[in-house]
Amino acid sequence: MKQKRSIPVKLIALDFAGALFVAAGILQLLGDAGPQGFIYLAVGFLLMVPLIAHILGNLSAAGSSGAKNGD
Repeated sequence: MKQKRSIPVKLIALDFAGALFVAAGILQLLGDAGPQGFIYLAVGFLLMVPLIAHILGNLSAAGSSGAKNGD
């Protein structure tokens, strides 16, 4: 039986904040704001990393547990 895994709300909030920073960075780069847009992009992508790491960690954990059970 498959077990439903939930994503913590704090990680979703971090990802949402990261998406807002990335959007602000892109808008600043389009508006010729200088290097400040790159800073917003970098911060935004760094805020998105924990959710990606969490998902990949769950995928690898699920794959290794399936191999142990002989599935």
